[in-house]
Amino acid sequence: MGGLGMRELVVILLVVLVVFGAKKLRTVGSDLGAAVRGFKKAMSVIVLGPEKLPRVVSEIGRWVGRARAMARQFREQLEEEVQLEQARKTQAPATPAPPPPVTPAPVPPLSAAATETPVAPDTFSHAHPTDATGADPSAVRTGPTPRADERGT
Repeated sequence: MGGLGMRELVVILLVVLVVFGAKKLRTVGSDLGAAVRGFKKAMSVIVLGPEKLPRVVSEIGRWVGRARAMARQFREQLEEEVQLEQARKTQAPATPAPPPPVTPAPVPPLSAAATETPVAPDTFSHAHPTDATGADPSAVRTGPTPRADERGT
């Protein structure tokens, strides 16, 4: 019992159309909106008081300014991304160029010196003693090397 349903709203709209006409309906709506805004302003002066109102309005203005700046920055970033994507599409070739043919270099025949057993060079680290194969002779290892998860690392 107390609310307005869809039928009541349609009836009210039809009565307003008949009374004011279709041409005047727009001006009536804007006048009604201005009246509501004026009522809100008057209520804010009453509720907040004339001392607090300028600070509240100033703070609201700052927040609106920040929101607009963020929206502008977001829009600019989107436009920049679109331009970069378009530039990539125009610069990308339709088909990639085939790689140049690779010709193997001729292999020289083996000499007698190359068939001998190579001697390990003395270029190993001086921090730890090593044998001819580069292994640490003091490390005694038996069995397989433990995996990383078995070592706890």
